[in-house]
Amino acid sequence: MLETRQQRGFGSVYRPGGDDASDYYDAVPGGQYDAWVWLDETRTPRPLPTTGASPHHLHIASTRSE
Repeated sequence: MLETRQQRGFGSVYRPGGDDASDYYDAVPGGQYDAWVWLDETRTPRPLPTTGASPHHLHIASTRSE
């Protein structure tokens, strides 16, 4: 991951029939990120359950072990 590769920029618009060269730039991923995550399987996100509370009062539980 220390060699230069083409990386697609965030916010690039997909156009059927081909990508625009300006959507990509040279990057060295190993020097850009602290970690990589690969997911073998994903699912469509589902809305969080609501209890009538304002979104500012929602509590997100931490899954981090101390």
